[in-house]
Amino acid sequence: MEIRRPWESLFRDKLKYGKDFVKYVIVGILYTFINIFLTWLFIDVLKTGTVPGAVLTSAIIFATKYFAYVAVGFMVKGFARYAVVTGLTSAAFVVLMWLLVDIIGVPAVAASAVIVYAMFIVRFLSYYAAGLVKK
Repeated sequence: MEIRRPWESLFRDKLKYGKDFVKYVIVGILYTFINIFLTWLFIDVLKTGTVPGAVLTSAIIFATKYFAYVAVGFMVKGFARYAVVTGLTSAAFVVLMWLLVDIIGVPAVAASAVIVYAMFIVRFLSYYAAGLVKK
């Protein structure tokens, strides 16, 4: 009987992880531009105010990004699990920003850059853990 190490499946399936990550990155880049556009549209053009504009933008991104992930074949249908993972990672972002900026004193730009990139990877892995990524 052959003993399998836990990381063997990771190495065996590395091509799949790579393809999944490319799909995840493509949607992420597209939605970065959509986010910037909607923020500009709501706040500067439509004059909704910063908080309402940011809330509207976040709601639109949250609701539609799931369908983009499904459309590119990255994610299986499971909006409730998507909502939980996205909600938890968003809450973690807020807590980490508070910790780094208000408690430790790291400049907001540096803290947000580090946290955004870290959360990007954490969210990708969390989608796997939640069983949201197509097999």
